[in-house]
Amino acid sequence: MSSVTVSVILPSVTDKSKFNRLCSTVLSGRLSVEFIVCTDKANLTSADLSTEYSDFISVICAESIDDAFRTAVVNSEGQFVVLGNENAVYAPEAFEKMIVASQGKMSACNVGQINTDGAAKLLCSDFTVGDLGCVPVYCNYLVSKDIIKKNAIVPCG
Repeated sequence: MSSVTVSVILPSVTDKSKFNRLCSTVLSGRLSVEFIVCTDKANLTSADLSTEYSDFISVICAESIDDAFRTAVVNSEGQFVVLGNENAVYAPEAFEKMIVASQGKMSACNVGQINTDGAAKLLCSDFTVGDLGCVPVYCNYLVSKDIIKKNAIVPCG
């Protein structure tokens, strides 16, 4: 069993300031986190990921972003995988709460409500589709790596 608890996979980086903010929230927790950023060969030289967290970030490069993303999911080492977004800001212990909410099963969702003041930090494990349709939200899913392997789940693009 892996010593990495959560693998956070970021399909791409487009905004350095948002990326740095994301790094600070992903890597400041108590869990062992693997942070993976995907890029394609065309953008590798422009993917400046230098930050105080550089030593804790792995970059997966392939011919296309889709290929890099698939490789990252398949090769991630965490017991759980979170598909990240550079706009997300994780509340303290968000990953721990998502793991508890999953009850050791397949997945959990961390939902943040977006309002005029920005995004509100929120963990909601018992929401309805109607709730999501009423306000703008972003979602981050935590999925068990065992479920990914067992069902041969890979991103399509």
